[in-house]
Amino acid sequence: MSGTVRVEPDASGALRVIKTGVGSAANAVREEASVLNRARGPGVVAIVASSEIPEGFELSTAWVSYRSLSDIRRPTSVNRAAGLCLAIGATLQRIHAAGVAHNRLDPARVLLDESGRPTICGFRGASIDKRTFGRDIAALVGLTLWLLDTPRSSEPVHSGSRSGHWLQRRRLLTYLRSLVDRSDEQLPPLEEILEMIRRLAPGASLGLGLETDTKTARTSPWRRRTSIAVLVITIAAGVIALSNQRTPEPTAVVAAQATAPLETPVVTIGASRYRVGKPGDTAIALAPDCRNQMLIYLFRPETETLYVFESFATPGVDTYPTQSPVTGVVEMEADIDPFTGCDALAVTFTDGHREHVTRPETP
Repeated sequence: MSGTVRVEPDASGALRVIKTGVGSAANAVREEASVLNRARGPGVVAIVASSEIPEGFELSTAWVSYRSLSDIRRPTSVNRAAGLCLAIGATLQRIHAAGVAHNRLDPARVLLDESGRPTICGFRGASIDKRTFGRDIAALVGLTLWLLDTPRSSEPVHSGSRSGHWLQRRRLLTYLRSLVDRSDEQLPPLEEILEMIRRLAPGASLGLGLETDTKTARTSPWRRRTSIAVLVITIAAGVIALSNQRTPEPTAVVAAQATAPLETPVVTIGASRYRVGKPGDTAIALAPDCRNQMLIYLFRPETETLYVFESFATPGVDTYPTQSPVTGVVEMEADIDPFTGCDALAVTFTDGHREHVTRPETP
């Protein structure tokens, strides 16, 4: 018995990849659907539907692209190879945390969407077995080395001199090659490898354009489904506090004090809007790193300080920031982390550098 794979548009015109397993092949498709459901999230091809059919089992996933890593020109730049490694590595970290091992990671199973962001597909050989996580790590090392290495039919890349980029390439290649001959059990933890990649290629990038990379902030599906009681952030005696209040009108913007000026910033959670902080502050509510936890970020320009709230107030009990504030901040905005595909807060510091911040470290 066999299975088939076809690409078809749905009622809205969106393309879907439909896998059908007939007879004994149905179990393989059924297991793939089970593993995909467990691994679902950014960086993994999304399930649209899965169901039993008279002949076996059918799995439908969202169409990503015709293009995979196997289609890009090599060698890639150090920064792009490192960026792709970090993005794929972040996805592997997430699915490993869910107990899923892909087991067959290769260039053809890493699709590139229209923005160049990688999505892992081909979970037919995946397993719920942490003993094979090392196979994924070894595959990621090999894939990154493959992106950097010059095909045998081409001349080595020397850039004509010992430039900074050439030295970065050599150092990264040296590190990756030092890992190739190790057994899966001897490899460092994935987190350690990714941290070394970040150090060796601090300019790591997916090669996304500025317009795509910095202005695609979107509302996560979880946030669209969220319905939260009215939340108000206020300033009391110089300390930021949270409190709950009912809004007198469904669309009204309220504050802990009825006299709060209209210039007080507003955050939107679901279909509700809330006044926060005081005039001059900036506030954003989002669930970073694909967590199902809404955080409120409050930036106070006059002190160049960013505060983060991790819990909501209860009636009569205010909530205060329990973590160290981030200082030296000049700007913040909602963004998408290009490596994880999750919501993130982009913060610009006084020294000019910009990075994604999820939450300050606990003192």
